[in-house]
Amino acid sequence: MKKTLKTILLMLLTCSMVLGLCCACGNEEETYYSSADELATKRISIWQGFTYEGFIKEHYPSAEYYYFGDINLMYEALQSNKVDAFAYEECFQSFAKKDGLNISKLEDLKYPTKYGFIYSDKEKSKTLLNQMNEYLAKVKKSGELAVLQEEWLFSGETKEAPEINTWDTSAGEVIVSTPASQVPFHYLYNGEFSGYEAALLTKFCEEYKYKLTINIAQWDAMLADVQTGRSDIGVGCIEMSDYHQEAFAMCDSTFDGNFVLYVKANPANEPMYTKEELEGKVAAGLTGSIDDFVVENTFKDYVIDHYQTTNDALYALSIGKADYAISGIGVINEVIKKMEGITYLKEPAYNQHLCAIFNKEDAKSQKLLKEFNEYLAQAKESGELNQINSKWNTYLSEGELMERSFSGEEINIAIYPFEVPYSFMKENEYYGIEIDIANAFCEKYGYTPNFVSMDFSALLPALMSNKCSIGIANVAYTEERAKSVDFSEPYIDVPLHFVVRTKGTTSKSLTEKLKTSFYRTFIEENRYEMFISGIITTLAITISSAILGTVLGFAIYMLCRKGNKLLNVFFDIFSRLMIGLPMVVILMILYYIIFGHSDLSGTIIATVGFTISVMLAVYSDLKVSVKAFDKGQIEGAYAIGLTDVQTFFRIILPQALQTFLPAYKGNIIGLINGTAVVGFIAVQDLTKMSDLIRARTYEAFFPLLATAIIYLILGALLTSIVKKVQFNFEPERRSKEKILKKFNK
Repeated sequence: MKKTLKTILLMLLTCSMVLGLCCACGNEEETYYSSADELATKRISIWQGFTYEGFIKEHYPSAEYYYFGDINLMYEALQSNKVDAFAYEECFQSFAKKDGLNISKLEDLKYPTKYGFIYSDKEKSKTLLNQMNEYLAKVKKSGELAVLQEEWLFSGETKEAPEINTWDTSAGEVIVSTPASQVPFHYLYNGEFSGYEAALLTKFCEEYKYKLTINIAQWDAMLADVQTGRSDIGVGCIEMSDYHQEAFAMCDSTFDGNFVLYVKANPANEPMYTKEELEGKVAAGLTGSIDDFVVENTFKDYVIDHYQTTNDALYALSIGKADYAISGIGVINEVIKKMEGITYLKEPAYNQHLCAIFNKEDAKSQKLLKEFNEYLAQAKESGELNQINSKWNTYLSEGELMERSFSGEEINIAIYPFEVPYSFMKENEYYGIEIDIANAFCEKYGYTPNFVSMDFSALLPALMSNKCSIGIANVAYTEERAKSVDFSEPYIDVPLHFVVRTKGTTSKSLTEKLKTSFYRTFIEENRYEMFISGIITTLAITISSAILGTVLGFAIYMLCRKGNKLLNVFFDIFSRLMIGLPMVVILMILYYIIFGHSDLSGTIIATVGFTISVMLAVYSDLKVSVKAFDKGQIEGAYAIGLTDVQTFFRIILPQALQTFLPAYKGNIIGLINGTAVVGFIAVQDLTKMSDLIRARTYEAFFPLLATAIIYLILGALLTSIVKKVQFNFEPERRSKEKILKKFNK
């Protein structure tokens, strides 16, 4: 009996343990990482022999390390939870996405590195080394190397090997040893040596008329082949480390890359919709853009909500006001880095041809069109255009402009600086593909560029009024647009994709969000300087308009005070017309029509517009305030000997101001808030600077909140000044003796 009981208890205990283990395994949650800091004590897989090993160990002295010599094994170890991350070349990301690999790269820890080929000590190899350096210098200068890198390293596609030995091979044989095991640099495709390094070697051998022979060997065997001279060149994503350069002769860098950490991708970051599921959904489109055309030609049932900037459209998408947006792949790659919960559908929705635009009727603009097309043809042939486009599409907001020198006539170039990598603002300067191209064109043809920032919807008025001679602002060619403006040849073809929310995303704490938002809004790239610049412009327009408008309004009232019928009728009609128009319309009429052919800046024209607004408000309010005045006091003033002017300034005006100043204070608050629309005429005020910052950070809440607070502070300061004036005109502060001082004399 006891034995039976023990057996039952043992079986129950065993079953409990098994069930417990099953439950534990069933409840185990995957761990996903979104920053490199989270890996400080985790398991990291590295490819032994690269200098990034020391770099990573320096950052993570407490991490656990595993060594592999094959990218496939590293990936399998990550997916089976044997490691938490692995380090590999950054350009691998596009191939991983294309192949559907369940990984994502961490952006906040990068190790720059250079790659090259190794050569044996044979005299022949020394000749090959010199020729390779000569060839690399040539293709780097021409832009051919950048094109090759774009095609093989960033396209995301493994491709058929380039055909070899189809050229004149009279210069002899070059024997190359390679492991052919690392996508995208060297790998086997249908049994043939392929990849970026294969393509580069093929072009080199064709240039120098060598026969190319490939030996596939393991890493160690490849090194031994080169050391013993059995192979002339060793190719295998070989880092230009001190160790390799001491052991072998190496050519100049064939590619400058970065090592990053890859972690398992969070399945919750998958797109919320497929393309088919977007039928009937709400699209967030950019006003005046090609978005409407794309949506209308893709779906039968659709709704489009329009926004002024790409940032606004993407933010509307992120908070659920829209189901999808449309954007170019360069913009998308930048957005994904900065906005949580956003991804895109891999299938392109439309391939747009971006062109510069010119006025059909203006002779100067037509001359520039001809020159611009000539420049594009030459830049395409020389490789300069591909070099510019490849650089910015690779490095996005981290790219740098080519140094240029300008002389000659200044030309105004309309830009839309809200989209990385085409045109954007960084550290209070303009950067991007379009800026680089415009600078290159101006340098070549002897112009000095003056970039004029504006909203997309203002491009056509700016060209038609000759405020700008060229528009290079992410404008895609369509037949409908070609009826209004002339298009240049395309300077880049950009695939558009549908941008959607993800099924889920990890969320930071409120404190972390606020800290990050504050840093990115004010500190990063010295963006506080942009706010300061915007505040100065806003105050300059506001104060100038307030002073000039008040003086002119008072002067007009004084001219009309004694009943001049012609002036009264004119200003009454003028006031009604102006009051009936929105301020933004008034500003655009002044900027693009009345002063369309003048050289006055947008700031001056904005000041003119708001001065007129204040002037008419002062004139109207004074008329109302004085009409409310008791006429008997005027008769009394005349009776004691005061003149008409003395009566007005000593008796009428001080009392009328009690009615006038409260309305005037409201006008000043409305004035400073009203200046927010001056961005429509290419003025970079506080609101426009906020838009430019939001276009870089892809954050809506914090920059808008900061802008609102600044407007409140500025409004409070100006109204306090008006209150001080109002206080000094209060009746109880003015004695009878002071009023009659001059008369008593």
